[in-house]
Amino acid sequence: MIRVHWRAFAVACVCMSATAIGAAETSALVRASAPVRMTLARTLTGYGSVAAGTGKTINVTLTHAAVVRHLAVAVGSQVKAGQLLAEIDTDPTVTQGYAQARNAVDSARGETARLDRLLAERLATQSQLAAARKTLADAEATLDAQRRLGADQAAASLRAAAAGVVMAVSAAPGDRLGPGAVILQIARDGSLRVNLGIEPGESRNIRPGAHVTLTPLFEGMEAFEGRVAQVQGIVNPQTQLVDVLVTIDRPPRTGTLFGLRLKGEVEIDRREAWTVPRLAVLRDPAGVHVFQVVNGHARRIAVERGMENGDRVEIRGDVDAKLRIVHEGNYVLRDGMAVREQVP
Repeated sequence: MIRVHWRAFAVACVCMSATAIGAAETSALVRASAPVRMTLARTLTGYGSVAAGTGKTINVTLTHAAVVRHLAVAVGSQVKAGQLLAEIDTDPTVTQGYAQARNAVDSARGETARLDRLLAERLATQSQLAAARKTLADAEATLDAQRRLGADQAAASLRAAAAGVVMAVSAAPGDRLGPGAVILQIARDGSLRVNLGIEPGESRNIRPGAHVTLTPLFEGMEAFEGRVAQVQGIVNPQTQLVDVLVTIDRPPRTGTLFGLRLKGEVEIDRREAWTVPRLAVLRDPAGVHVFQVVNGHARRIAVERGMENGDRVEIRGDVDAKLRIVHEGNYVLRDGMAVREQVP
């Protein structure tokens, strides 16, 4: 009886050992890949539109009162230097003023000549002649100013001083306008900029010179590049956002349009980093971690999660860049667990 008892006990021990060994050798089927070194950028997103740069617009104004007879362009028209913009008729009051200035010159010249003759006959004084000459000089200056303003012309043609795009038209045929009135506004070619609205709390992270990717909000239009020129120091009362002014470095080959709505991604940080697929990074009560494959076993490594680029995530920690990191099947892993890598 004793011999049988010990034999049964030995068999039971062997079975228990085999079971324990089988459990210890349980493995998980996973997919893994090596970490990749790449350049990552952190961006802020804002929305805005294409506008003309500050100081890059031309106001077409009247030098004297006139009536608009004809407009040759409209908002959005592309114009060349010297192209006809509008035709105007000089206001009758301006023509009358020019005639009066011309008459004043003629009268002053006659009076000066008369006093010059009287002085030769000792019938006038030097002071009288000097006063007449001053009156003549003043009348000639007034007439010259009137001529420079175009008051001597009954009609005039307004032409573009430079190539560009008509941004605004503030007059219509038949309008009677005063001197200095703006008829048209033209944005010079090459003066494009973008106004982006950024949340006030985020705008403090933006620095002049930062790279910006600009993407039109319409399908079929390619993205283009720009750089931050200025970050406004106030909140726009209309949008409640901070305006960020962006100059365009490389406009799209197809060109762009004033007023075009677009999305801007402003780069606020850029660095080289080790990255892994997004699914490789796990989080549990003990913290953020990944599993690396070491000699056929999963090693848990604590990491910090950084910037993202598409489906890849930056990780920082005691990671061996030469070893593969599990990105599929990692949810069932435990530290030290055997793994079998699935061939892609």
